[in-house]
Amino acid sequence: MRTSTRLGALIAASVLLLAACGGDDDPTVEGGGDAGGAGDIQVAMVDNSFAPSTLELTAGEEVTISTPNNGQNPHSFTIDDLGVDTGVLEAGEGSEVTFTVPEGETQYYCTVHGAEVMSGTITAG
Repeated sequence: MRTSTRLGALIAASVLLLAACGGDDDPTVEGGGDAGGAGDIQVAMVDNSFAPSTLELTAGEEVTISTPNNGQNPHSFTIDDLGVDTGVLEAGEGSEVTFTVPEGETQYYCTVHGAEVMSGTITAG
C-alpha cells in the first residue's frame, strides 16, 4: 500500500510540474512598480526564454523585478542601456534588479545565450 501511495504522490507531483512548465502562453505583465513593494514583478529565466518576455510598464516609475533562474542552465537578466545586470545566475538562484523605466522600448536579454536566443521587451509610454 505504501508503494502505491508514493507512486500516486509522485504522479500527482509530476502532473503539476508539467502543467506549470507547459504551454505556449506568455502573458504580458502590465503596470508599474508601486503595486505593493519590491519584487512585485517577476521575470523567470527558463532554458532559452524569459517568462514573461513582454512587460508593459509606466515610464518614469522605479520598478523592482525579481529574476529567478528556473531553468537548468546559467542565465542573466541584463539591460545594457540602463546598466542593469544580475550577473550569471546558476540554476535555482535568483536576484532582484531595481531601475527607473525609460520611455519607449527597452530590451532585456541573457548574456550567456545572447539577445538573438534569449531576450524580452519592456514597453513604456
